[in-house]
Amino acid sequence: MLTVALPYPPTVNHYYVRSRFGVVLGARGREYREVVRAALQEKGVPAFSREALSFTLAVFPPDKRVRDLDNVIKAVQDAATHAGLWPDDFSICELHVIRGTAYRRIGKRRHEGVPGGLVVLGVAKTDPSLIASDADAMLRSATTGDWLL
Repeated sequence: MLTVALPYPPTVNHYYVRSRFGVVLGARGREYREVVRAALQEKGVPAFSREALSFTLAVFPPDKRVRDLDNVIKAVQDAATHAGLWPDDFSICELHVIRGTAYRRIGKRRHEGVPGGLVVLGVAKTDPSLIASDADAMLRSATTGDWLL
């Protein structure tokens, strides 16, 4: 699995902005795309071809505020796509998001965290037939018995 640490992204609420032309990539979004492109290029990360990928994201928020994990996913996927990590985020067949512990206790009242936050991106090739069989099993389980809505 390829893993790379990236800066904490702006939320989707700040990544895209409304303009008179509709919803467009905002200044923070453009800046984040460039930071990710430069980080991947500096680390010499190879690009994946059009193949089934597993995407894992460990999210370490910049502070102790309550945050939704799903507000981080799209910004990282779009920035990685723009940086050329994969041809299109359609290649992602499996998605895992993990909330990391941003702060740890040091002494009685002090806490230490990751300054500015951090996300660790993990990408690996995966077998789409295994994922499809897992999805089929979930569908069968959800549509049998009293669980059907």
